[in-house]
Formats: sequence, structure tokens, C-alpha cells
Amino acid sequence: AVQLVAGEVLGTVVNRYGESSLVSVDDSDGKANVVNIQKDDSKPKSDKIDANSIDIESKESNTGLIAGVAVLLLAAGVGALYYIKKKKAGQAAAEEAAREKTEANEDAEKKNQSFFNKKRQKETSKHEKELESEVAKLKAEISDEKNRYLRLLADFDNFKKRTAKESDAKYLDSKADTLKKFLTVIDAYERALKVEVPEESKQYTAGFEMIYDIFKKILEENGVEEIKALGESFDPSLHNAVMHVEDESAGQNVIVEVFEKGYRMGDRILRYSIVKVAN
Repeated sequence: AVQLVAGEVLGTVVNRYGESSLVSVDDSDGKANVVNIQKDDSKPKSDKIDANSIDIESKESNTGLIAGVAVLLLAAGVGALYYIKKKKAGQAAAEEAAREKTEANEDAEKKNQSFFNKKRQKETSKHEKELESEVAKLKAEISDEKNRYLRLLADFDNFKKRTAKESDAKYLDSKADTLKKFLTVIDAYERALKVEVPEESKQYTAGFEMIYDIFKKILEENGVEEIKALGESFDPSLHNAVMHVEDESAGQNVIVEVFEKGYRMGDRILRYSIVKVAN
């Protein structure tokens, strides 16, 4: 469009300065091109020069020149505006294409990220399930080992207590068996001290009494004590009744005579008292 306008203006200017010259414009390809300029000599020329006509023609020529330049500037401005608009349109189209491409890339990246995120989440979920299964398995093993340890600890504690009790029992049994053998010696000294001896033999009796006291002290130091029997009620856990007698002066089930003294060490009976029970 700008080229067509410029072609028309150029034709006018040539007509102005070329004295009705003909300007041919070819716009078959969409562009205004000056293809032929012919000077028209059909008008008759005058040999005389009129000053007024020269002045008028000069003014008309200046006016035409100014008009032509104005038209050219207008056409150039329109062309520039069209070019700027087209350039802006091209830039806008390029920006739109770039934006669409960016959005497409972002969408593709989001899809890829979504795919990889889903894949990663799936792998993570699978890994977490494996870890949870492993943790549950380890917890079960730890629980079994803990229960086993507690059972072993309880068994070992019971074993220690049982061993200590058996050891104490063995010690007490050995001690009781040893001290029990001294009872016959005590019985022999007691029977010997009951025998009447001449006056000249009293010094021997005093020696026996000293030895008897030493034995009694040893038994007392080891926890051995005599079981009370004479005048006490009969107790089958402490006394062994070998005779019964009816005696109105004694109470019921009262021990009236002791044939052999009984001894005990704590809760252990070293020997039962052999007694006679009345009524």
C-alpha cells in the first residue's frame, strides 16, 4: 500500500516538473513500480515568456512540491506504523509461540515430574513396606529373645536359690549329723554324774562335770538346745512316747518321766525325747 501511494505521488511530481509527462505504474505483483516516463510534447510551446505566468507557475510548483513531500512523509509514516504494527504482531506471535512452547515444556516437565514422582512414590512405598516388614520381623525376634532371656534369667535365679538352699541344707545336715554324735557323749556324762562315788573320788567327778559343761557350751554355741519334756504336754512332733500310765495326780497327756533327753537345732530335731505319758 505504501509503495502504491508513493508511486502515485511520484507520478504527480513528474507531471508537475515534466510538463505533463506520462508516468506508467505497474502493480501487477502488488508493488508500485515506475516503468515508463514519457514527456508529452503535444502542447504547443510559446516563444514568449510571461513574467506573471512564470510567477504563478513557480508558486504552483512549490505548492505541488510541498504537497508531494507531505504525502511522501504521510506514506512513510503509515508504512512505518504498518511495519511497527506488523513487527509487534510478529513479536507478539513469537512471544505467544514461545509462551505456548514454554507452557508445553512446563506441562511436559510436570508430566515427567508427575510420572517420576509417582514412580518414586511407588518405589518409596514399596521400600517403606519392606522396611516395615523387616522392622516387624526384628521386633518379633527381639521379643522372642527377650522372653527367652527372661525365662533363662528366671531359671538361673531359681537355680541360684535352689543351689543356695541345697547348700545351706547340706551344711545344716552335715552340722546336725556331726552334733548328733556328741549327744551320746552327753548322755554318757550325765549317767556317769548320777552315779554315787566315794568321797575320795569326788575330784574325778569334778573333772567330769567340767568336761560335761564344756560339751554343753559347745552345743549351745552351735544352736543346739534341749527339748523341754518333763511336766509338759505331750507333743508328737517333739516327743516319742514309749509308755503310758494312769496317774490321778498328773494331768491328761502330761509327760511324767523322761527316759532320754531330746535335742533340736533351730527347727531341726536332732533327737526326739523318749518319754512316759500319763492319762
